Amino acid sequence: MNLETYGKLLSTEVRGKASRLLVAWEGLLGEIPSSAAEAADRNAKTEKVAAESRAMGSIGLVAVASRNGSGSGGREDALRGTGLVWEACDAITTLGEKGLVWAAEIKMAEWKELVGDAIEELGGWLEGADDDANEEGSNGLDALGDRLEATGLETLSSSLSSLEDLGAKPTREIRPAAEKSVKLLKHMALLYPPIIKRRIRRITNITASSKAEELPSPESLGRLNGMLELGKRMTEGADALAESLYESNKEEAKEKMVDLTDLAKRGTETMGKTWDGNEDEFTVWLGKWSKMLEEMTAEQRT
Repeated sequence: MNLETYGKLLSTEVRGKASRLLVAWEGLLGEIPSSAAEAADRNAKTEKVAAESRAMGSIGLVAVASRNGSGSGGREDALRGTGLVWEACDAITTLGEKGLVWAAEIKMAEWKELVGDAIEELGGWLEGADDDANEEGSNGLDALGDRLEATGLETLSSSLSSLEDLGAKPTREIRPAAEKSVKLLKHMALLYPPIIKRRIRRITNITASSKAEELPSPESLGRLNGMLELGKRMTEGADALAESLYESNKEEAKEKMVDLTDLAKRGTETMGKTWDGNEDEFTVWLGKWSKMLEEMTAEQRT
């Protein structure tokens, strides 16, 4: 598929789903007997297993199946292979029906959740088992969300996955950097929902029934590619930042925070305008978001 015509994401999704279909189809073809003799041999083995199972009862069914193993080219393998082919076909059909917007929204939502996981884990690492500290430490971070929520746009969802055991508590030296990192990541996470709502959902969709004259412009697809790349790289940056904190590497953590803020500044430059080149509510919101990012950048230098 032409990247300029259909965009990087849609091209990647189509290739990936088509590859899975071909693999599933190859597996199914491998279950088809190549000759009458092979078919007869398979049927004989299947009948033998069935006869032994009937003779031994329900417990015998499990014993015989375990003894004979799986993947012998029987009916069950053929049914399993057929199911995989149908599943792969359904995935391609769904993509064709729902199109680019659907695929882009799913990707951005997945990356948002990953950043949310990093925030939750870092917060739990900082706060430990002290419920009082947990409540006190969250007030300052929640204030950031409250300020942006006043613009009337979506904010970070509080329904995040359960925490993992992160081991030792942060040292006194790394704690300030960790607290600033959590604040920065929460600010980054606030960016995902309005990108989905105000930009991704409003680009001209590409589906299997789209005509050439109905496709979004290469410029719009390029902007969308940039938004998706930002969403992905912020997720990767959050992981790298968290790792440096868990390793108590203060200097590296500071570098990762600078990298994230620089990434966000560059990545949001093309988001301010709508697909038609006009300003909207997100334009105003993004201006406030960017101003607060500048404030955080100043804090990181202290």
